[in-house]
Amino acid sequence: LPQDHSPVYTEEDVSRHMERDKRFSQLVGEIQRELGRLLSNEDLKILLGMLDYLDLPMEVVAILVHFCVERNRARGNLRAPSFRTMEKEAYRWADAGIDTLEAAAAYMQAALERQSRIGRLRHVLQLDGRALTAPEERYLTSWLDMGFGEAEIQLAYEKTCLNTGGLKWPYLNSILRSWCEQGLLTVEQIRARDQAPSRRQGRGKDANGAPGD
Repeated sequence: LPQDHSPVYTEEDVSRHMERDKRFSQLVGEIQRELGRLLSNEDLKILLGMLDYLDLPMEVVAILVHFCVERNRARGNLRAPSFRTMEKEAYRWADAGIDTLEAAAAYMQAALERQSRIGRLRHVLQLDGRALTAPEERYLTSWLDMGFGEAEIQLAYEKTCLNTGGLKWPYLNSILRSWCEQGLLTVEQIRARDQAPSRRQGRGKDANGAPGD
């Protein structure tokens, strides 16, 4: 659904919807308790768009708001997300067909579990003191998608620090990509390969497939 072509709602539209459907007022109260603040007129217009234009059920919108709050917390951001952020998420859900209670709950559980794993990887990479940048989070997500766990990523991190003197994201990424391409997805497989008779893997690359100095 094109977000820039969504209808523009007015305060009168919001008032009519509240008068016509008491559940809308109940949803507003639930969201205000979740966010710990009153919703502004602009917030209410966005909320109406989620229900009316995107045609998301009220219970799905309630889960979406809870998901956005929990995702912020998992990222180390204790501030409640803005309604604009939640609107973007609502468009993603609508486009993906996440429009039932079951689908929304399943998506939230999987996404928050992944966010929790990313949080643990922040600890592995000694990045607890700050939030991740968007490119850094994409790196971590891609490594999880490759099938690596914390132990394997920690091993690649240790090799990166040993060879480069610190956390170098492209270098660390190249090690993990090389392991993935070789089907080495566990620490045991990686160490077994390292202990095997060394084979040159090409000029300009070290034993892990990462670029040489």
